[in-house]
Amino acid sequence: MLNYRDGLASMPCYDTSEQDWHIKVNANESNIGLPPLVEERVMTRLSRIAFARYPNEEYDLLCEQIGVAYGYRQENVIIGNGSSEIIEKVFYAFGGDDTHKIVYPMPSFSMYGIYAAAANAAGVPVPLKDGYTLDADMFIQTVNQNSASLAVICNPNNPTGQLMTTAEIEYIAKEISCAFLIDEAYAEFSEHSVFQLLKKYPHMMIARTFSKAYA
Repeated sequence: MLNYRDGLASMPCYDTSEQDWHIKVNANESNIGLPPLVEERVMTRLSRIAFARYPNEEYDLLCEQIGVAYGYRQENVIIGNGSSEIIEKVFYAFGGDDTHKIVYPMPSFSMYGIYAAAANAAGVPVPLKDGYTLDADMFIQTVNQNSASLAVICNPNNPTGQLMTTAEIEYIAKEISCAFLIDEAYAEFSEHSVFQLLKKYPHMMIARTFSKAYA
């Protein structure tokens, strides 16, 4: 008999099953697909890929282009299969056992608690106030009192849509010393990002994705 770790049966699945939808908005996907010119160029590029080889050159080029777009070096950028994979790996990097605390707002992205459990870390949710706003001082206090190894904020928050200002994010960054991840999956919808803070606060990271605004 295989000796699985405890707690797996109680962890919910991340359900992406498809049905015959009339209107589908729950996954925040584009309902119109790629523009024809973009699709044509993507398919043309795919026809030239050596599928039997690891695509290191393409990976490096994309990292370089993203870095240039935001004023950073190639080595400052990591690519994954969606920002969810990057977030998961960050949880693994700062988890390991229940002495490692990971602090995040609640309600927020449903996978934070699951990733914390998967990383063997102790998830510490901070309840949002009335109006679904985050109390920055309570968040800071929770991070510091728990000697957290990682703090995470989704901005704009999913699913509430609340947006924290750059000043609010910077206030938190100044008051905590652990790793600080900003999940900006929906940044394009708010035309707001705190990427300029990365050069001031070396413990900060930002996760972005092409899967929302760019379909």
